Amino acid sequence: MRVIAAFSPGFDKVVAKALARELGAPPLKLSVHDGLARFDSSASFRRIAGAPCLASVWAVFREFEGQPSFAKMIRENVALRLPKGFQARDFRLRFMRAGKLTPVEPQLLTQAERAISRATGLKSGRTGADCEFWYVVRSEGGGFFGLLLSDPSERKPEKGELRPSLAAAIAELGGVTDGDVVLDPFAGHGSLAAAAHSLAKVKIISVERDRELAGFLKHRFARTDGSRVIEGDARALPLDDRSVSLVLTDPPWGEFRRDDSLDDLYRDALSEMARVLRDDGRAVVLTAREFGLWEIASDCGFNEKSRVDTLVGGKKATAHLLTKRR
Repeated sequence: MRVIAAFSPGFDKVVAKALARELGAPPLKLSVHDGLARFDSSASFRRIAGAPCLASVWAVFREFEGQPSFAKMIRENVALRLPKGFQARDFRLRFMRAGKLTPVEPQLLTQAERAISRATGLKSGRTGADCEFWYVVRSEGGGFFGLLLSDPSERKPEKGELRPSLAAAIAELGGVTDGDVVLDPFAGHGSLAAAAHSLAKVKIISVERDRELAGFLKHRFARTDGSRVIEGDARALPLDDRSVSLVLTDPPWGEFRRDDSLDDLYRDALSEMARVLRDDGRAVVLTAREFGLWEIASDCGFNEKSRVDTLVGGKKATAHLLTKRR
């Protein structure tokens, strides 16, 4: 099966490594670049759709060069062969150009719907359909026609909440592994804790200052083994020295600028992270790219092992992988 999948830009190496591990065998013809993975795999569509770090995932029936029109893409019909075990009753169509959903003429839409119905036996639903077929043209050139394998009904994140695919990429960057004690001192909605738990057998400590969010986290992780939620302050963690092996966190960004109050918050929080981290521990801290975390992290006893420049909700961000200075 030819697959094209989107992921948070910048995490190319992280995604390539995760795919090779999760799909059981290295994907064939793997190309990972600028937020898009393209590969062939014999794994089941469920396993591919559930691979960590991936957002939208398509089984691709046809690829196109250049900047094709949607009319051309529809005219050049292909034999549709749905993935083995894939079941649906109806479908709807999506058209995307340069990252934006694009309306098409009703006649063209109907033509495409009829072609897919004839080839698959599925009915056109348009709203509330079981699955989606997409015609996609990228701004960089090239396009494809494919079946969306990831869940089209997945809810949009709340304000300030990380998408599961980005949270997984951050956890992968931190090298989360079985036996880790994972701390998020700015837990928010719990995306990073959930990602760590989905990737390995870990103990999770979620610290959140906001009472309402702390209550939400206690409910969210009530049935998660090894999870502990603390309503508390990242600047005064109620944890023992050297009791944590991995920190994954997305602190407040302010108004995407650096100011004295934000400096103080980061300095105090990073000092506490350094205190509770084991000597061989590591931390991944996601910040606005303009913030310049390195000076504060260095003052607090960290070395920066690597960094990944990415985008979060269209804003420039950096994930810093830190280790304790010995």
